[in-house]
Formats: sequence, C-alpha cells, structure tokens
Amino acid sequence: MKSENQCPSCGAGNDPILTNCMFCETRLPEGSLITLPEEDLFFNCLEWLSKYETLIENPDQLKAAQQRDNMSNTPFGKLMEFGLGETAVSYITVVTTIEKYINLLEVKSQYSPALKGKIEDIRRRYNLAKSKLAGAKKTANRKILFTGLGAGVLFVLLMLFIFGMASMEKAEIKTENQRLENIVLQINNSVATGNLDYAAILCSQLDWHYQGLSGNQDEEMDAKWKNKREEMLNTINNIKNKK
Repeated sequence: MKSENQCPSCGAGNDPILTNCMFCETRLPEGSLITLPEEDLFFNCLEWLSKYETLIENPDQLKAAQQRDNMSNTPFGKLMEFGLGETAVSYITVVTTIEKYINLLEVKSQYSPALKGKIEDIRRRYNLAKSKLAGAKKTANRKILFTGLGAGVLFVLLMLFIFGMASMEKAEIKTENQRLENIVLQINNSVATGNLDYAAILCSQLDWHYQGLSGNQDEEMDAKWKNKREEMLNTINNIKNKK
C-alpha cells in the first residue's frame, strides 16, 4: 500500500482513502486524496481489487470477512472478531474502498486517455468478480432450497430462512442508505467550505451498490441516487459558474 495513513492509536498503516483504522477502527487523520499521484491511486486500487478477487475465489476467507462485518454490529462483537484471526478483513471495507478508488480514478481519467483505458480494465475485472459472487449466492440458495428432511420440515425451515434473509436484507438496505447519506453530508460540508472540486469527486461516489439476495440491482434505488448525484453536480457547477 502506497502513501499509508498511520493510525494514531495502534500505529498500523492504513490506506489513505480510509476514514477509520482497519484494525482498531480509530478515526484516522484526514488525508488529501486529491494531491496523491495517479500512480499511487492506481496501485492502491489494484491492491484492493486483488483482495476482493481473492475473497471471491476463497469461500472460507469470504465467509470470515462477512462474519467480521456481522459481528461488528452485535454486542461483544469486537471480542468475537479475534476468533476470526487478524487476516479476516472486512468485506464491506474491501468493496467500498474499491468503489471509492474506481470512482475517483474515473473522474481523473476524464483528462487522461491513458488512465481511462486502465480504469475500464479495472472496472471489467471488478464487475466480473461481482458476477461470480452473485452466481455463487444463487447456487448456494438453490442448494438450501432443495435440501430438506421432508415436506413439512422443509416448509418450516424455508419460512424461517426467508424471514431471516428478509430481515438481513432490510438491515443491509438501511446500511447502504446511511452510507450514501453520509456522503451527501460530506458533499454539503465541502460546498459550505468552498471545496467544490472535492465535492464533485464525492458526488461520483453516489452509486447504489447493494444488489440484494437475488444478485440483481435495485433499479428504483439506483435511479434515485443517480438523480441525486446529478442534482448535486448541477448545483456545484452552478456555484462554480457564478464565481
């Protein structure tokens, strides 16, 4: 990892795009991504993409990463995380960090044709890995569906499973909405302080990521946040034009 941001609490090196330490979750000193060289941004993006592809290809590592996210939202979850080992990286952290880097580099690639080709290749690799994960989810769900002891028992188990999945999906949708609302808050703060270029970069991150249990994108939520992104970009451009 290049241009690491050192945690003031545990001393661990963190990616400069992260806001909290990967290891102890302490708030990290605010860095300036705008000033980082393109080669550093590109190198770090590839490193996170490799981590994501490794998770997709290794079910045990993927399970540990997702368990870490689940435990962090439960009582004594931090203590239980130690059982997963220090190498159990957060799945949500990996995904959101890749998206941040890709969106940031896509903004920068508007002025660099050479960089644009590299980013398109990264985006293809990322989408391919997501497709593999969606396919694995569907396969796992089919196995669960057709595995049972009998019609009555299977019905009860299936109802419990659906209820649990619906509850989990509702919680994940709430988390995704909160993530995007936090970005909106950061954009408003950047506009208020006159940092319009950074506000525009943040706007590129207003994309709906959660695909749901079916592996399909929520078209309604995707359209909502795309409209929000365009609305905020238009506002920023109007402010720039008045100056």
